[in-house]
Amino acid sequence: PSASERILFAMAFLARRAVVAATRSLSTARCLLSEAPKVNSELRKQIIDHPDPVTLDAGIEGRIPDNFEQATGLERQEMVEMAQGNDDPFGLEGVKWGPFGTKTNPRLVPSHFDERVVGCCCDPESEVISYINLQAGEPQACPSCQQYFQLEKTDKAITW
Repeated sequence: PSASERILFAMAFLARRAVVAATRSLSTARCLLSEAPKVNSELRKQIIDHPDPVTLDAGIEGRIPDNFEQATGLERQEMVEMAQGNDDPFGLEGVKWGPFGTKTNPRLVPSHFDERVVGCCCDPESEVISYINLQAGEPQACPSCQQYFQLEKTDKAITW
């Protein structure tokens, strides 16, 4: 065989090996995906109902744990709170939109502390946000739009 025939043979051989290897990895991936781990609903309920789910040792043997089972610390606490129906376990959501606050009827902003930073979108069409350091006591006005906010101290326990 000539040199060009040997090169073509080598290229065909390598291309065939690449196709076989790629097909093998695809079929392996299909096997792995078809055997996705089953959710152990009893274990999940035990974690959710436990008084201290963060320290609960719920070891998994013989399979790969799902995200809920392998989460630890604050991540697990957040997942447990959300499973119990609390959509905002860390109290970060705040009040997004509502009626315009006036001096007699200000927008109430909940806080566990004596002050909180509040962002006011004076114009919904604008991208500018005015920030106010809202302190407990009298209502405070936004310097841009004169909307009034008042800090409402809450004793609701922080869930974490």
